[in-house]
Amino acid sequence: MKSQVEISIILCSNKLDNFENFINNILATVKHPNIIEILVACDIEDKDFLSFCNNNNNFRIKVKCFNIYEGDLYDQHKIMSSLLSYVHKDSYYVLAMSDDMRFDTKEWDDKILQYKHLFPDDIFRLRLGWRKHFKYSDYWQCISMPENIDVCTKKWRNLVGEIPCFSIDSYNQNVMFYLENIDKFNNNFRATRDIAVENIKMQWHDAASVDDRRILKKMLKAWNISTSYKTQLIASNTAYKIYKEIRSYSGELDENFKAPKLSFLKIFFLNIYRKIFYLEYGGGGFTKKISGKKLFSLRWLIYIYFNIRI
Repeated sequence: MKSQVEISIILCSNKLDNFENFINNILATVKHPNIIEILVACDIEDKDFLSFCNNNNNFRIKVKCFNIYEGDLYDQHKIMSSLLSYVHKDSYYVLAMSDDMRFDTKEWDDKILQYKHLFPDDIFRLRLGWRKHFKYSDYWQCISMPENIDVCTKKWRNLVGEIPCFSIDSYNQNVMFYLENIDKFNNNFRATRDIAVENIKMQWHDAASVDDRRILKKMLKAWNISTSYKTQLIASNTAYKIYKEIRSYSGELDENFKAPKLSFLKIFFLNIYRKIFYLEYGGGGFTKKISGKKLFSLRWLIYIYFNIRI
């Protein structure tokens, strides 16, 4: 029987019922529970959650609970970054998940381990979500519609490092977007490290809709941070670091090749323009009108920020 940890799952949860069902789903669908560890962050004052994790001997999976969560949903990336530091040193894959995600496919652990060492440098990710075939052509797409169920190698996670913005999946997508576009006209090499996995099925998962104006205001603040020049520069530089690692491993790194530059002014003014049409650029698209009202996105934005209806 396998015993070494090879798959680490990190998540945040404040709903004990959800987390218990999450554990049960993992147990019902894996072949080798001994190779999996689950690291969960719960609220600082949630003693019941901590007790449940520490006193349950029936899991058959290594479960570690950290009562370190403080803040709200839009602070989750900070907690995820903390959890990454506790991942087992020998783990090969790291899955960032949520407590309402469920596997349908049996023995999915065996299936993802078939991809182990797919690339000799061990820098890649597997895509399991319903957007697994989506191709990204813009950094705004990474924020609004990331691959939300991805399996990254631990080496990829280590290279990405701390997550500077909400959320871990959108930032990860952002880094991958820049990585795939480094030297994109090179006919001999592209750092394409996104692998769509067809033989693992998961239950449909997408973010729940939000109507509360105060929560939406926090969401827009998080969006501003994610799309900002500062965050985009971090993502771009991280992608360049990964690119250098890949090329160095194969002995093909050109030391004269410099990190791609981003334009502060382009990002600054593009973000301002797109905020005026936020509902369209934020995932609604332009094919079908969101509303028949003129400048509806701008009016919606004014309502969210200032509680004024126009």
